[in-house]
Amino acid sequence: LCMNEAQWRREGADFPAAFAALGYRPLGLRYNSGRAIWRNGAELAALLETVPGPLVLLGHSMGGLVARSAIAQAGRSRWPRRLQALVTLGTPHQGAPLERGGQQLQQLLAVSAYSRPLALLAARRSAGIRDLRHASLLQADEGKASRLPLPDSVACYAVAATTSKAPTGSPARWLGDGLVPVASALGQHRSPARRLAFTDTALFTGLGHLGLQTDAAVLAQLQDWLAPAP
Repeated sequence: LCMNEAQWRREGADFPAAFAALGYRPLGLRYNSGRAIWRNGAELAALLETVPGPLVLLGHSMGGLVARSAIAQAGRSRWPRRLQALVTLGTPHQGAPLERGGQQLQQLLAVSAYSRPLALLAARRSAGIRDLRHASLLQADEGKASRLPLPDSVACYAVAATTSKAPTGSPARWLGDGLVPVASALGQHRSPARRLAFTDTALFTGLGHLGLQTDAAVLAQLQDWLAPAP
């Protein structure tokens, strides 16, 4: 969201290099985060048909929703049969208060140099920001939550973070990473029909939304999930 692939290489971290060491060929995706999620998802679905070999989709924040949208819009494309794993970091699967926060959100985001671009986007109330409110992934779901299950026969992993160093109570009440609530990032919902059944999940404490792309413990968890079978 308002970032690029360089966010995975900062503060001494280099997630792409770590994945390359596992035998992957990391490819970054640039998309306009102000556009509707379904539009970016449709373009990603078409693009993935041109990428050969087994696939793993890794998305941070809105990127995870774009990846899920692409899977849902793949139609008769062949690439979903080559999809081995979907990994999301701090993705608001059940929505986020980004669009609802109004002026308070803009003031909060403007405090940090890293999140200042988000404040500008929030002020414009772009289509992408509005989609984040409910996690709207398809054109038909504009203004409401998409009820899409996770893809079958694909290992799906979710990572959440909370800025609290010692969270207590249920995930639904935890503060979250500053932008995305813990329950939303883990696909949890009070309605069983809306819950997402991830293969595995992980929660990191004392960590903010942007730190998910640089934290060593997060990287270690991803390496554990994605390491090729011996």
